[in-house]
Amino acid sequence: MDDADQIRGAAARVAGVARDLRSYARRTSSAESVDWRGDAAAQYRKRLSDNGSRLYALARDTDSLAAALRAYARTVERRQRAAGSAVGGIADAVVGAAGSIGRTVINAAEELR
Repeated sequence: MDDADQIRGAAARVAGVARDLRSYARRTSSAESVDWRGDAAAQYRKRLSDNGSRLYALARDTDSLAAALRAYARTVERRQRAAGSAVGGIADAVVGAAGSIGRTVINAAEELR
């Protein structure tokens, strides 16, 4: 991707995935509302907690990806501005050179009169 706005859009979508992951982790990481006792219940609750921890870790990694995409968008934007400035500078130099050449030609033509 080389368009900063497209990259920011992708970052926003990735950030949305991270929010969804955290929401899912909150809803699924505990079974406190279930009245279930015993070894199987303890093992099930432990597994839910472990899965919730994994989902939270994945959400953090996804947040990091969104941040990296936003940083990349800023870098692309800076480089596009710099390239635009360079192109503008080159255009100014060409116009200036053309003006100088034009004046030189006119001066030479006047000397030949």
